[in-house]
Amino acid sequence: MIMGAAVSTVYCNLKLKHPTLDMPVIDYDLVLLIQPMLMLGVSIGVICNVIFPDWLVTVLLIILFIGEAAKQS
Repeated sequence: MIMGAAVSTVYCNLKLKHPTLDMPVIDYDLVLLIQPMLMLGVSIGVICNVIFPDWLVTVLLIILFIGEAAKQS
Protein backbone atom coordinates (compact mmCIF):
# COMPACT_ATOMS: atom_id res chain seq x y z
CA MET A 1 0.00 0.00 0.00
CA ILE A 2 2.77 2.42 0.91
CA MET A 3 4.78 1.50 -2.18
CA GLY A 4 1.72 2.04 -4.37
CA ALA A 5 1.20 5.51 -2.90
CA ALA A 6 4.88 6.35 -3.38
CA VAL A 7 4.88 5.15 -6.99
CA SER A 8 1.72 7.08 -7.83
CA THR A 9 3.11 10.25 -6.20
CA VAL A 10 6.34 10.00 -8.19
CA TYR A 11 4.37 9.36 -11.39
CA CYS A 12 2.18 12.41 -10.80
CA ASN A 13 5.20 14.61 -10.02
CA LEU A 14 7.35 13.47 -12.98
CA LYS A 15 5.87 16.01 -15.37
CA LEU A 16 5.47 18.90 -12.92
CA LYS A 17 7.78 21.87 -13.21
CA HIS A 18 8.95 24.27 -10.52
CA PRO A 19 6.57 27.26 -10.32
CA THR A 20 9.22 29.94 -10.83
CA LEU A 21 12.30 28.15 -12.22
CA ASP A 22 12.69 26.10 -15.37
CA MET A 23 13.45 22.81 -13.65
CA PRO A 24 11.51 19.72 -12.53
CA VAL A 25 10.00 19.43 -9.06
CA ILE A 26 11.98 16.25 -8.34
CA ASP A 27 15.71 16.87 -7.75
CA TYR A 28 17.20 13.78 -9.39
CA ASP A 29 20.75 14.54 -8.18
CA LEU A 30 19.49 14.49 -4.59
CA VAL A 31 17.58 11.26 -5.21
CA LEU A 32 20.75 9.61 -6.54
CA LEU A 33 22.57 10.74 -3.40
CA ILE A 34 19.94 9.65 -0.85
CA GLN A 35 18.57 6.41 -2.31
CA PRO A 36 21.63 4.14 -1.81
CA MET A 37 21.97 5.19 1.85
CA LEU A 38 18.24 4.68 2.36
CA MET A 39 18.42 1.16 0.95
CA LEU A 40 21.48 0.38 3.10
CA GLY A 41 19.73 1.63 6.22
CA VAL A 42 16.63 -0.45 5.51
CA SER A 43 18.77 -3.55 4.91
CA ILE A 44 20.71 -3.08 8.15
CA GLY A 45 17.49 -2.42 10.05
CA VAL A 46 15.89 -5.62 8.76
CA ILE A 47 18.98 -7.66 9.67
CA CYS A 48 19.09 -6.15 13.18
CA ASN A 49 15.37 -6.77 13.63
CA VAL A 50 15.86 -10.46 12.77
CA ILE A 51 18.98 -10.91 14.91
CA PHE A 52 18.01 -8.97 18.06
CA PRO A 53 15.25 -10.16 20.40
CA ASP A 54 12.02 -8.15 20.55
CA TRP A 55 12.74 -6.66 23.98
CA LEU A 56 16.11 -5.30 22.80
CA VAL A 57 14.58 -3.71 19.70
CA THR A 58 11.96 -2.06 21.93
CA VAL A 59 14.60 -0.75 24.36
CA LEU A 60 16.73 0.62 21.50
CA LEU A 61 13.70 2.39 19.98
CA ILE A 62 12.81 3.93 23.34
CA ILE A 63 16.40 5.18 23.75
CA LEU A 64 16.32 6.60 20.21
CA PHE A 65 13.02 8.43 20.80
CA ILE A 66 14.16 9.84 24.15
CA GLY A 67 17.39 11.05 22.56
CA GLU A 68 15.50 12.74 19.72
CA ALA A 69 13.06 14.37 22.14
CA ALA A 70 15.96 15.68 24.26
CA LYS A 71 17.71 17.01 21.15
CA GLN A 72 14.61 18.93 20.03
CA SER A 73 14.05 20.68 23.35
